[in-house]
Amino acid sequence: MNDAQRAVLQKHHVEIARDIIVTEVFLGECFQNRLFDNHLIDIIRNDSSPSYKLLNLLPTRGPDAFDRFLRIIEPEYHWLVTTLQDSLDKELSKPSTRPSVILPKLDTAEGGFASPRLLSLGSPTDEEEEMSDVRSRVTTFMSRNFGLNRKLSQADKRAIEQFITDQAKIECVKQRTLSASTANEDEIESSDVFELSEIVKKNLFDCYIKMNVHMKALYVGDDKVFDDSNPGVTESAMTFNLIQQQIDAVLNRLEKVEDQISQCYDTLSDTERTEPLSKHIDRLVIQLISNEQLLDDERKKTEKMTDEFYILSMKYKKLLQNSQLKDVELEVKKNQVTNLQREVIALQKEVDRLEGVHKIHLEKEKTLANLKEMVEGLKTSQRTIQEENNTLNKKLTEQDSRSPRRQLSKNGRYTGMTTTRARQPTRTRKINNNLGNYRFNQP
Repeated sequence: MNDAQRAVLQKHHVEIARDIIVTEVFLGECFQNRLFDNHLIDIIRNDSSPSYKLLNLLPTRGPDAFDRFLRIIEPEYHWLVTTLQDSLDKELSKPSTRPSVILPKLDTAEGGFASPRLLSLGSPTDEEEEMSDVRSRVTTFMSRNFGLNRKLSQADKRAIEQFITDQAKIECVKQRTLSASTANEDEIESSDVFELSEIVKKNLFDCYIKMNVHMKALYVGDDKVFDDSNPGVTESAMTFNLIQQQIDAVLNRLEKVEDQISQCYDTLSDTERTEPLSKHIDRLVIQLISNEQLLDDERKKTEKMTDEFYILSMKYKKLLQNSQLKDVELEVKKNQVTNLQREVIALQKEVDRLEGVHKIHLEKEKTLANLKEMVEGLKTSQRTIQEENNTLNKKLTEQDSRSPRRQLSKNGRYTGMTTTRARQPTRTRKINNNLGNYRFNQP
């Protein structure tokens, strides 16, 4: 987090702490956006004033902490985002003071360099502004390096902070005293002598080349590719402004790297912080290789399971089709069974009807047999009667031929016999006619 963002947070510290409500959902979003880890979230949650604690820890969370914080609070606290963004724009639009750096003083008599001393490259500031800047830097240093150290008490932290501030104040006074008498002279010499000295330009150009190498090395592995803003710089065109731009870029990059290292240490426990980062990186690399191997194995298993799933899917589809075909066949069989049941019912009715007809036919056959027996009996009786009649006729004829006495009354008896005999055939024909009518009426 840069100075402008820190100044904005300090300016609106009370307002932000008053408006923001630190809930579990809010802390969860902070964790998802990698603003705080579990350890810091527990510290914020257990603090008596979680909103103030959150704002105190926010400047130590790297260069992207301010932007992440704005993204998190934007959905529910959009007015705060607008206020902070406007304040940040105003802060960035202010003219920034350039820090003092130690540069070598040119010795024109010998053509070399003397001992380094403090040379102001920007506009002069008063003592209070310098002290406030020193105090803010010391506070940031204490929060970054000892803010999460549980072995130091708050009194120890304040004592260390006060000691470093006093020492920095004394050093600033000394440097100001040494440079006050020769400030104007150095400014004149820096504008005239440095521009004309070939030795200075050569040394500056060598420094520029070395700084470029270090800057490219600092940007290795970063998403942002190092961009050399002055690729065509030559030794004759070398100025202090180019060196200053490189120094500013290196300082900003170093600050970002320090913030990243601080974030790395924040994720470690107290015992793990005593070990160097290289050891942790080696462990992470080994773990990454192991995870990649496991991932490769899981990928192979997944591919194998995918193939098996495809085969099983095809079998399932085939079985499903067979099942559907069986269902269709079963439905056809059901329809056939239903039709057969209907036919069986119809046939059963026909059988019942035929059985009734058969019973009637049997009764009629029985009746016909009885009638036939009666006819046979009648025929037998008729034959018997006929035989008896023939016998009687023979007897009468013989008697008539043997007894001449009856010749006198032959005519009278013969008349009576003739009448009787004439009636008998009539009776026989009547019986035969009745039997013929009975047979004709039978089925």
